Amino acid sequence: MDFEILTIEKIQCAFERALELSSDRELAMRAAAQSLSIPVDSVRDALAISEGAPA
Repeated sequence: MDFEILTIEKIQCAFERALELSSDRELAMRAAAQSLSIPVDSVRDALAISEGAPA
């Protein structure tokens, strides 16, 4: 099994791409998580860190 280290920037980019397709943040988080094969909570945590909010 191959593993890849995902940066917050990569997760944020996937979220922003998904957000262009749907203005619903929750759906965009789910789409980003699915495209990166990671849990939705990981996307949520990365976005919280990138936005300066406590995770």
